[in-house]
Amino acid sequence: MKQIIGTAAIALCLTVGFGIYTSRVLSDVKKEVAGYADAAQEQIQMLRETFTDALTTVQEFLPSLTASGGNAQTTKEATRLVCIVCDEKGEFLYETEELLPEYLVNLSREQIAGFYEGIYSDFKENSEQTAVKQAQLISFSPEAVVVKKFCEAKKDTFFVSMKDGMVVVYYEDRKTIYEATDISVSELEEKEQEELAEGFLVEGIEELFSVLESFTS
Repeated sequence: MKQIIGTAAIALCLTVGFGIYTSRVLSDVKKEVAGYADAAQEQIQMLRETFTDALTTVQEFLPSLTASGGNAQTTKEATRLVCIVCDEKGEFLYETEELLPEYLVNLSREQIAGFYEGIYSDFKENSEQTAVKQAQLISFSPEAVVVKKFCEAKKDTFFVSMKDGMVVVYYEDRKTIYEATDISVSELEEKEQEELAEGFLVEGIEELFSVLESFTS
């Protein structure tokens, strides 16, 4: 009987000891696995940061590559320039097409856009009827460059003076008569008579009518 009890006690001690040992081993394994997981997570984060940095570098490099020529398309001597002319509200007025000016040959899309949207707007383009206020690049290829121009109609300029004692309105050339009024200069105030003696410019029909109306009021 004593032998059986002793054997049972030994077996119990071995079982308890093995359980404690197994628990410690499992705990160590869990810690080691957790360490590997943390290390793997750090590696993944490093890879992400490296990829982000590389992508940023490429994005920063592309504009300089285009500006310096690189593989970017450029205009040629045979490139056509298409200008779509609109009013200030964007309503179509007319369209022109011609060879690209020599000073715009061998330029990239960015350079053409910079010219029309930046430098171009500084000096503006004027014709007899319109003045370009803004221009923007619509499309670009070595075959054709399409630009949209926004214009405002020029106001007629008049020269108001006197002739044979009457108020006379000339065109801007100061020779061609626009209107010979029936307003007598002698009936105007002295200051107005002095202004008419020297003559003065008026811009636009509305302002002209306003001036003439002031003479009769």
